[in-house]
Amino acid sequence: MDLRSRWPAIRAALVGLALGMGLVDGCPIPPRGAAPTWAADAVGLADAARDAIRGPVSGLAADLDISQRWTLFRGASRKRFRLYVEGREEPGDWQLLYRAGDSEHAMYEDVLSYRRVRGTYSPSGSFGRGQYHPFATWMTLRVLDDHPRFTIARTRLERVMIGEGEYTPTGEFSTEHLERRRRK
Repeated sequence: MDLRSRWPAIRAALVGLALGMGLVDGCPIPPRGAAPTWAADAVGLADAARDAIRGPVSGLAADLDISQRWTLFRGASRKRFRLYVEGREEPGDWQLLYRAGDSEHAMYEDVLSYRRVRGTYSPSGSFGRGQYHPFATWMTLRVLDDHPRFTIARTRLERVMIGEGEYTPTGEFSTEHLERRRRK
């Protein structure tokens, strides 16, 4: 028998193996320290069984960067940022046009609060998104187009700490992007 005639059975076995490993890998077993005291022994046994089953292919999963170990409803990180959009005449001080969550500085709120736009600049955890630079370039050039008196515009992110229903500004800024007016 050649490989071509056996391929459907081999493929079915590989698909079944992948599904079975995904089921074992994705089984929601809490970390040992997070389990209730009454369930600690069962959690330990289940974790050991999963490790034994995954053992022969764990290196392959790590090499291919495939895993079912992710959290569907992850809690928000306490490290969050809010966007500032500012413009300046030279000489002069920065004028705050937009600050997320600030009704007194809400120019561009209609554009920046839209979920698809917000997704381009809203950092995830401690890291910014890959789309931030193109977004910041677009936003600062728009500010310069809308305000002919400004000679420079910037966007930047302020780190805020999330607490009990509130956030606390830290005064720590990062990811600053500047654009100067290129022509009069």
